[in-house]
Amino acid sequence: MKANRIVPYIAVLITALGIWSFFQFAYEYSFYYKEQNQLFLMSADYLATYFDRKAWAANMAGDFLTQMYYYTYAGAAILTVVITVTGLMLTCLLRKIGLMRPLAFAAGITMMLLTAALNFDVEYRLGQLLSITGMLLTMIIIATPKWRYIRYSQGTAKIAALLSIAFMPLCVWMFWQPNLGRLQKPDMDVEKYLEIESLYYFGRHDEMLAKVREMPNPTNEAAFYYYLVMAQRRQLPEVINKVKPVNLGTLYEIGPKSTPVEIKMVGELYYALGDMTLAEREALLACVFAPDNRNVRMVKRLAEANLVAGDYPAAMKYLRILDNTLAYSRWAKANRPTRDGKLRSMSLTSKREYAIKNDTLRANANCRDVLTTLLAANPHNRVALDYLLCTDYIVGARDMFMEDMKKYYIPVYGQPTEPMYRELFKN
Repeated sequence: MKANRIVPYIAVLITALGIWSFFQFAYEYSFYYKEQNQLFLMSADYLATYFDRKAWAANMAGDFLTQMYYYTYAGAAILTVVITVTGLMLTCLLRKIGLMRPLAFAAGITMMLLTAALNFDVEYRLGQLLSITGMLLTMIIIATPKWRYIRYSQGTAKIAALLSIAFMPLCVWMFWQPNLGRLQKPDMDVEKYLEIESLYYFGRHDEMLAKVREMPNPTNEAAFYYYLVMAQRRQLPEVINKVKPVNLGTLYEIGPKSTPVEIKMVGELYYALGDMTLAEREALLACVFAPDNRNVRMVKRLAEANLVAGDYPAAMKYLRILDNTLAYSRWAKANRPTRDGKLRSMSLTSKREYAIKNDTLRANANCRDVLTTLLAANPHNRVALDYLLCTDYIVGARDMFMEDMKKYYIPVYGQPTEPMYRELFKN
């Protein structure tokens, strides 16, 4: 008898382990995307903004937990716990309304699988899932009135009934939202992109390069990050045709039709090149496409760009925002400039060497203009130089390549030593 009672819980445990294993080992980078694509501040003013939203309690709890996705292994663990609790709540509710125990557990396990499928959408937010959890909890409470089991006076029973009726609108206000998500299968193409992007963002560049080289057909996005890393390693002309398609990102024209992915990629390019003005612009644009226009990764980038540019008042505005987060507060404190105006981070200090020192006016953000402006400000900006020359090469602009070699390369480095540059310059 006891064994029969344990079996359903073993089935729930096996299902939970399966869900955790999939999200942890096959879909882990979706958690970093969700964490970075929101902003949760531990301040009373910020928390008060949730009360104007539908399902404020679910969204507040969901966003609070989502920021924990920043930590390794936390994302899959948190999501699996919430999914398991949701499944067990449905089981409990069905048991209370009289459904047989095996069927109730089968329905609960089915609920776990369905809610897992909702989370295959990388835009799905934890608050949406907690809305389902909260409504199930509400129905469980309503389905278990004490007056069913305890003899109340007639007046007490009426009061309890009225409280139960009043409880439902309160829970609807706290948990119900019209968009509870849609079922879909895992999108492994998106997960592969997020893996490459995350490995670049976290500085695991060797691992990222190996992943791209292993791809039989790299995407434009994978190729972009491959060449971006190689350019920063001063190896761009040596590997310009190693990964196809060749995508340097210099041919993107950011405008109203640009995708959030392109905006974020070009922002990374500008930051690597040293153009902090355009890096800041792309970060602001990326925030526009984020839910509620809040994106903690872009807030961090805005702080970085202003620190490198030397605009400390603007940088402090963003650092103070990050002070109120759990995952980034330590970074914010560690990157405050010193009293004498120096940067504490060596990586930010090295960026400053190539940043544009003077104000510039641009009619547009054409990448060639960006590159030549950077080289005019600092002829030793080798990343900008390699991107300029390699862009000339991939578009077949030989005359422009020769002109750029004479104007920007030879005066600083002399005759070219890189095989690709030397061969093209001779011909």
